[in-house]
Amino acid sequence: MNSKIAIIGAGASGLICAIVATRLGKDVTIFEQNSNIGKKLKVTGNGRCNISNENLDISNYQSGDIDMVSNILKNFDISHTKNFFNSIGLELTTDKKKFRLYPKTLQAKTVINLLQIELDRLNISVKLSSKIKTIKIKNNHFELKTSKNIIYSFDKVVIATGSKASSKLGSNSSGYILANQLKHNITDIYPSLVALKSDFKYLKQLSGIKIDAKVTLLKDGKIYQQTSGDLLFTRYGLSGLAILELSRFIKNCKNIAISIDLFENLTTNEVRDKLQKRAQKFPHKSNKELLIGFVNNKLIDTIDCLSKGNLDKMAQILKNFTIDISDTKGWSYCEVAVGGVDMKDIDEKTMQSKKIDNLYFCGEVLDVDGNCGGYNLQFAWSSGAIVGKNI
Repeated sequence: MNSKIAIIGAGASGLICAIVATRLGKDVTIFEQNSNIGKKLKVTGNGRCNISNENLDISNYQSGDIDMVSNILKNFDISHTKNFFNSIGLELTTDKKKFRLYPKTLQAKTVINLLQIELDRLNISVKLSSKIKTIKIKNNHFELKTSKNIIYSFDKVVIATGSKASSKLGSNSSGYILANQLKHNITDIYPSLVALKSDFKYLKQLSGIKIDAKVTLLKDGKIYQQTSGDLLFTRYGLSGLAILELSRFIKNCKNIAISIDLFENLTTNEVRDKLQKRAQKFPHKSNKELLIGFVNNKLIDTIDCLSKGNLDKMAQILKNFTIDISDTKGWSYCEVAVGGVDMKDIDEKTMQSKKIDNLYFCGEVLDVDGNCGGYNLQFAWSSGAIVGKNI
């Protein structure tokens, strides 16, 4: 007789796990705390669902065991991901500039609809609005108790709850709590791919400016991490791809600042020389007016105020526009979590627990996080499919 399998979580990893396992003849039941499947999946890629990335370089991932992550991604790579989605009828397209893989419709809803159709075709039982509160082991079975005090018994369990990132969509710490109940260690967790807050007094007039720049994360005034990319000024602080990537390295915001280099390819002296040449060419213009046509118009008043109209200080600010950070936007608005279930207790070939037989983990509940660009979803597909094949 088939073992009864419970999959806790109907996000990306749980859904692919359920489909792969059922196609292999397994008896699967999904438990989902929300009223619909794929709630976070629906908003990924700004609603377009950035399924994966053609450039799956391991440098885009962070984990306590990066070699293990690499092996998991090789075991079920992007070609396997494409084949899976083709098998449910999803046409795909690639952003040639950033190698990001999307549904051809550029609609996350398309992905969710096709996954739902496949669940229905396979007659997979999905229990919605069913939050698993506790897991106990009794007589070699797993006893699952819901928040409504309904008890179920299963032979095997997959924890695919995701992390507490994007808590405004219903995400929470349930996966960590369940893992702890089963004696698994949880590494330090904190928000990642998240915008930053600041008390910088000029933010209101800077809000809405989007620029490409070299961006440096400073800790205690010292360079900690650097990246280049788009940056967005907001009323509350800073956002944009460069900021989201640097946020991964901010465990707390004590003595944290962001330095923005508006002229990455020039030295401070070269920027100063350009300003001085503009002053010589346009002697009728004030120093503030020299910035018109040189930088974004909405930056000019702030740079003029900070430099007090001094050209040397203007050059310094354009190369080192520093903003102190007070906090991140937190769990409600972050895209992923740093940390999770410790990878050292997981078998990379099967994703089974090394501590408890017939217990499996997949997706973001694990101590794996990736950069923007489809990397986190690819790990979800890979780890979930591996569980589905081996459970």
